[in-house]
Amino acid sequence: MSSAGKTRNQAGPQTRQSRQPSKHFWTSTRVAVVVTALALTAALGLTTCNTAQPRRGPNPVLDTNLRALEGGTFRLAEYDGRVVVLNFWATWCGPCRSEIPHLVAMNREYKGRGVEFVGLSVEEPLTASEKVRDFAAQYKIDYRLGFSERPWAAPLMQGKTNIPQVFVMRDGRVLSRFIGYNDTRPQQVRDAIEQALKAN
Repeated sequence: MSSAGKTRNQAGPQTRQSRQPSKHFWTSTRVAVVVTALALTAALGLTTCNTAQPRRGPNPVLDTNLRALEGGTFRLAEYDGRVVVLNFWATWCGPCRSEIPHLVAMNREYKGRGVEFVGLSVEEPLTASEKVRDFAAQYKIDYRLGFSERPWAAPLMQGKTNIPQVFVMRDGRVLSRFIGYNDTRPQQVRDAIEQALKAN
């Protein structure tokens, strides 16, 4: 055999051996392993995204600090998951004086059913705190009292600043709103509370 033939014969097997690993790298076992790994990664990614979705973003209605009559501040977020009956009122307001005894009675009626009553006076806290305390004692108000900040209340009131105003809320959503007072109002508020308790 010529030296050229020997060279071709020696080179031939070396070339086939060098190509063999790349030809057979993607075996069925390796493909299955990679597909499984990609599927697990995708599943973990989806789980992470789905877990993050229910988290609530900032809500000014719930997260704003409100001045409490007894001192300090509180937020409506403290009542997350419960029905909140929010009342805007003032000591000088005649219809408020007619409505508040009904709110006091409803507060006692619904206290054990996941309903929280909050009364916010629209008066200036620096000058009206003592009047509000005296009023609360006279009317035996036993729910949370505080003061309304106009920038916070304005979006809720939507330009209608008449008082009294009662909002029935859940998780920061206004489910019912009542402006003014008349003899049918207490029952209307009760009906709204019952509907809110059934809402998801």
